[in-house]
Amino acid sequence: MYWRVRKAGLDQYVRQYGLHAALAASLCLNGLLILTRPSGKPTVTKEQKADMDGFARSVTNHLLDTSYISYRKSTLALTTELAANPVQAMLAKAGMLALGADDLNAQEKSLQDKRQLSAVAINEVVVGDPDANHNGLIPIDVKGVVAIHSTDESGTADPQPFRFKYWIGNKTDAKRQPVMDANGKPMLMVANLEDLSSQPEPAAPTGGPASQ
Repeated sequence: MYWRVRKAGLDQYVRQYGLHAALAASLCLNGLLILTRPSGKPTVTKEQKADMDGFARSVTNHLLDTSYISYRKSTLALTTELAANPVQAMLAKAGMLALGADDLNAQEKSLQDKRQLSAVAINEVVVGDPDANHNGLIPIDVKGVVAIHSTDESGTADPQPFRFKYWIGNKTDAKRQPVMDANGKPMLMVANLEDLSSQPEPAAPTGGPASQ
């Protein structure tokens, strides 16, 4: 038994299994609180970057989880990690997120029948500073590879690279107050995300003085 990924791209295989890998949603700030104030130069503290790094890793693992033993838990976690509108709504409309209990049960059964497992390796997480062009949300770039294995042995043996870009804000309640987690810290939420997996990496600079 060994790891395989499907011949289709990420966007196709996640459509089949009810997960997300291709989305460039319109910005939605309902239920979100911008992390910085408009006055002064917005920055992200070292502690905030550490929290966002961990959050981005968690979201990525949940998005790409097609393991029959953890698919349900990961999918339910996305309902608290992704903004309800338009992110969750668009994912559901595109068939990338379970529409309800019946759909979730059907997706889970499909994975169980194939005994499908998945592995995600995150190689790089880059947390940026607040972006004025995105209402002060924090950009986070995540790169890595994903591989899946199932009893039908379909796909290629090579892991599939991925790259996601998240725009992060703080979750708020109906009164626009930050929602705190069990540790007393504001809960984070993905307001927008983009799949950049199909875009080529920028060419590395070729430095060095010109030959005489």
